[in-house]
Amino acid sequence: MGGLRLDRTSSIELEPRTLSFSELELAREAAMYILNNKPSEEAIKIFTEGLQPVPRTRDNACLKGDSEEEEEKEEEEDNDVVLMNCLWMDQFYDLYLPQRDTVTAPF
Repeated sequence: MGGLRLDRTSSIELEPRTLSFSELELAREAAMYILNNKPSEEAIKIFTEGLQPVPRTRDNACLKGDSEEEEEKEEEEDNDVVLMNCLWMDQFYDLYLPQRDTVTAPF
């Protein structure tokens, strides 16, 4: 029976790849370099470059009755709050926490 051949791939192959130990060490060293040699604002830009906000569902906006202008205003306000929280946390860490390797994971 010469039939159709199915090419199956394991679902694990669809998962994102993880870093090897040496790649993880290299990433930590690069992060430490950035933290030690760049101003806070520039470091934040570097670490968040390419990140996209989670899109809101259209249904959620329609249920609330938001117009596009209201949605844009809310998004700008949310971005301002996130930036202020980042700046506040940066100052908090500098004042109240001892200096330590900030890129070392707790696990």
